[in-house]
Amino acid sequence: RGIAVGAATGSLVLAATLSAGHLALALAAAGLMVFYEVRLKRVALAGNLVVALVVALTLVYGGWAAGRVGPVLVAAAFAFLTTLARELVKDVEDAEGDAAAGARTLPVVAGPGVAVGAALGVVTLTLLLTPVPFLLFGYGGLYLLVMLAGAGLLARVAAMLMGGAEAGRLRAASALLKGVMAVGIAALALGALPALGS
Repeated sequence: RGIAVGAATGSLVLAATLSAGHLALALAAAGLMVFYEVRLKRVALAGNLVVALVVALTLVYGGWAAGRVGPVLVAAAFAFLTTLARELVKDVEDAEGDAAAGARTLPVVAGPGVAVGAALGVVTLTLLLTPVPFLLFGYGGLYLLVMLAGAGLLARVAAMLMGGAEAGRLRAASALLKGVMAVGIAALALGALPALGS
């Protein structure tokens, strides 16, 4: 708790050195995380959405600080979706402990099958959206080239989730989603160079 308070305070002090807007965004993110810890962590789907949103906001914050919010919004959208998928998978993994603690996560409330289905839907949507930065937002060929690996990982995750809520499969899917995040960051960073230059 002390580390969390210290880190939050430090981030707000640093944000204040950038602009009032950055301070407001940092305050909003900190407030969301406190609300998540106090209330939303135990509410089906709402907690997952807040965690994914805060992760996405870090990219918006960085792009804003650099004066280039536009191209970063695409990366933020992908960060939101992949984080949401992973949060849903993790909730299924943790369902037994969450139920014992009184948490009402999606797999506890609606069953693991529904949560896995929701995660599969998010992964499928993310996979379908992978060409969009190249087709609509000026991302270069490097994005498409590197993101082929990311699309392959997403397809693998989707195949695993189609197999149901077996523990080993879920652990592997969660680990692969981390890989998707890393590949996605690399693809977007390389592919954004033409977009940033425009």
